[in-house]
Amino acid sequence: MIKSVSPESKYSRDPKDEKYINLAVEATANYVVSRDKDLLDIMSDISIVGKEFRQKTRPLKIIEPVEFLQILEAQVNS
Repeated sequence: MIKSVSPESKYSRDPKDEKYINLAVEATANYVVSRDKDLLDIMSDISIVGKEFRQKTRPLKIIEPVEFLQILEAQVNS
């Protein structure tokens, strides 16, 4: 259980999503599974902000539910 989450990452594109990203970073999660376009776009954003975000939050990946299920299936089948 994580009782306190520090505001590590700033996400100016959609500040309402910051809390989810910061929680995932604090929990050292590998994935955030979402259909939220703003969250998904940060993983392919080629701007300096996007690159810095990915470097700072590595190994965190923001992916769609179908992709996550494919990853789980591949792990089970290997």
